[in-house]
Amino acid sequence: MRGSPRPAASGLAAAEARLTLILFVVGGCAGLVYWMIAGRSAGNAPLEAGQAPR
Repeated sequence: MRGSPRPAASGLAAAEARLTLILFVVGGCAGLVYWMIAGRSAGNAPLEAGQAPR
């Protein structure tokens, strides 16, 4: 019957949920690392002409 769950569907749903969780955590970690790196220079005074960035 169309739309009825298959017997193996619960295993696939668990695998999909696990993959979704893994990708969510990896994306969060990557965003945190990016935020930490980019945030180091955020809020600093603008550079004067001829001044090298830190």
